[in-house]
Amino acid sequence: PEYVKPLPIYDWIQQKVKPINVHRILPSPTLREYRNKCEFTFGSNAKGEVCCGYTPNGWNGYISSSLPCPNIPAEMCGLELLFTKFVRGSSFGVYHPKTHVGVWRQVTIRLSEKMEECMVIVMHAPVGRGETDGDDYDERLKEEQQRLVKMLTKGGIPMPTRVFPKA
Repeated sequence: PEYVKPLPIYDWIQQKVKPINVHRILPSPTLREYRNKCEFTFGSNAKGEVCCGYTPNGWNGYISSSLPCPNIPAEMCGLELLFTKFVRGSSFGVYHPKTHVGVWRQVTIRLSEKMEECMVIVMHAPVGRGETDGDDYDERLKEEQQRLVKMLTKGGIPMPTRVFPKA
């Protein structure tokens, strides 16, 4: 039909000339604990307990721990456990994507081994959704933020014991 126009074909494709040199894939020298950024979701595990971790089955599933994952550094797992402790002691609940009620949604953690630094970004639901309504929301959120900073800066990152089969 007239309304369908052919896409232009670039000269280098027609000439079958490689525009770039493609090298073989190099394996990583590190096989375990190599991830430097993780995103964890707040939710409930298979037992119904509030926690922090991965969503292996998407938003319709439960939250799983990263402890058995050999590519996740122990520091990340320790922070995941710390955030689980934080959210279980929170005066706010976790956000439920089906009902759109709750506050705590997700945490992004970035580790820099070279700089010996850790960046943490915590996402929470916007004001006006269920339990974020009310006059005391700002005050309660400020208290929760102070409690979280205290947990993150007091005593270092808990280092869980993990055992993996030999590669």
